Parts: sequence; C-alpha cells; structure tokens
Amino acid sequence: MQSEIDLLERQISSLQTELVYKKRIVNMQVEMNLLKMRITELETENTKLKNIVIIEKQNEITDTNKEYYISDSTNQQLSSVYPSYIQFIINHISSWPVLNS
Repeated sequence: MQSEIDLLERQISSLQTELVYKKRIVNMQVEMNLLKMRITELETENTKLKNIVIIEKQNEITDTNKEYYISDSTNQQLSSVYPSYIQFIINHISSWPVLNS
C-alpha cells in the first residue's frame, strides 16, 4: 500500500513539473509572438523612414533653392565620424554649386 502511495506521489510530482514546464513554454510562445509583432512594426517603421530619407535626399538634390549638395547639418554630423582630411574634402565638395540638369 505504501509503495502505491509513493508511486502516485512521484507521478503527481512529475505531472506538476510537466505542467510548470508547459506553462513556461506557452508563456514563451506568447512572448515570441509579441516580439514578432514588434519586429514587424519596427520593420514597417524602418521602411517608412528609409522612404522619407530617400525623398528628402531627392528633394535636396533637385531643390534649386539650395546652394549645396550636402547640408550644413549633415556636414556637422559627418565631422565627428570622418578624419579631418576626409572632412576637408567633403566640405570642399559640398561647397560646389548644384548642377541643374
């Protein structure tokens, strides 16, 4: 009789452990689905921003009211990235007037 009780207790313990693992797996699946949705949202936002940047660059190139190909703000951002001799070249080229085709 005691051996049956011990066996049942081990089975109960095993089933409880299995249940805990199944709950964890379900929670992880839910979290993965949420992360997939977030990734999709971020990819969509990234695509929109890339399109905006492309349009901005096209507008910057074709806008005859602007004197320079590279804007001052872009130059300032680049100055921290490139060494001074490359920055000098960028500054020099950016001072050239835009050619209208």
